[in-house]
Amino acid sequence: MRKDRLLLAEMEAVEIQERAAHRARLDSVREVNLANLLFRGYGVDLPTARRLVIDRNQGNISLDGLLDRVLEIQRQRRINQ
Repeated sequence: MRKDRLLLAEMEAVEIQERAAHRARLDSVREVNLANLLFRGYGVDLPTARRLVIDRNQGNISLDGLLDRVLEIQRQRRINQ
């Protein structure tokens, strides 16, 4: 039981670190470079990448919201493969 809790805590720590790395990566670029990163780096289709960039530029989506959307798109892509 203790090992299970330790393993869960370690997995959560890794997830937090990975999320922070993705967040920093997404926050480091703007405009066309963000669209390119979403398309090439995260496999988001181009129309969706453009829409996310527009939403981000207009303040309709926060950085965390953008990250959540990108990670969800990646999850869905993995499921559908």
